[in-house]
Amino acid sequence: MVAIALAVVAFFAEAKAKDQTKKTSEAASRGNVSLARYSEESGKNAQALAYFAQALRLNPENREASGLTTAVLTQLSWQVPLTGSMWHDGEVNSAQFSPDGQRVVTASRDKTARLWDATSGKPIGEPMKHEGGVFSAQFSPDGQRVVTASWDKTARLWDAMTVTHKDTREDILLFAELAEATGGVALETVGQAENLKSLTPEQVKTSREKIAAKFLKPSSKLTSLQRFLAWSVADRRSRTISPLSQVTVSEWLENRIKEGTVEGLRAAIQVDPSNARVTAHLGRRLADYALKQDSDPDEARRARGEADCLTRRALKLAPDNDEVRKLRDEVIKLLELKTN
Repeated sequence: MVAIALAVVAFFAEAKAKDQTKKTSEAASRGNVSLARYSEESGKNAQALAYFAQALRLNPENREASGLTTAVLTQLSWQVPLTGSMWHDGEVNSAQFSPDGQRVVTASRDKTARLWDATSGKPIGEPMKHEGGVFSAQFSPDGQRVVTASWDKTARLWDAMTVTHKDTREDILLFAELAEATGGVALETVGQAENLKSLTPEQVKTSREKIAAKFLKPSSKLTSLQRFLAWSVADRRSRTISPLSQVTVSEWLENRIKEGTVEGLRAAIQVDPSNARVTAHLGRRLADYALKQDSDPDEARRARGEADCLTRRALKLAPDNDEVRKLRDEVIKLLELKTN
């Protein structure tokens, strides 16, 4: 009987110790999220990623940490009275909870839609921008995407990937490792202290290769997090434009050229700054804008100068490209530019 009693006491003591360890890890995880937020607000994204990674390692179920880590890593565009006001600079036209109730998406006349953490009421990531007021923003059924509709006559699709209960601990820890590799900084525990330590290029490369190795074989059964991990370490020249898209970067760039809008071409240059065709087409569109009758004189002058600069740069990038040469000649003729 004594042996049984001692065994029972030992069992409950062990259970209590495990529970206390779990509570300590959860508290430490929340503390690292707070430090990450402070770092992010100070513009120290690499440091923020290191704290987010540590928060996920301490508690892989920390949804706030996983959601904010996603936002920092992707820089995606993206409140309820219980958490305080979720502020826009204009009238809010719609607000919707994500399917899991963890996030809120809002649409506003300030030309943006935004994602918010439903628990804290704080914004997640950057605003999703349009050229006109946004009257609708809605989550996809799985909560991994957002579709927005605007008075600028466009609807747009945005990735809003988040960690779910379907994601394994292994994948969440890989996600934490990706955060550290992206920021180039990790937390190192020395005694009771945690210090920020810069990762060597070799360590970053090893982490990325480790993630890539897990996804060598294409699969249609990957979770959203797994697709994000695979996409993040894929070749930037041949991967899709976003983790959940089927459109490659080259296809997306070609679509922006065919679309022919200044806004779309500017976005294309951000994706591929050295693309001569995109650069030349943007210069050509700006030349048209510079000659519009109702253009603001100052804006027209800026557009004229930018059209000249962009087409000259495009020609330097691809001097033998007939399409680029043709666009440069059109700009010279339209704007009556002097050439040497």
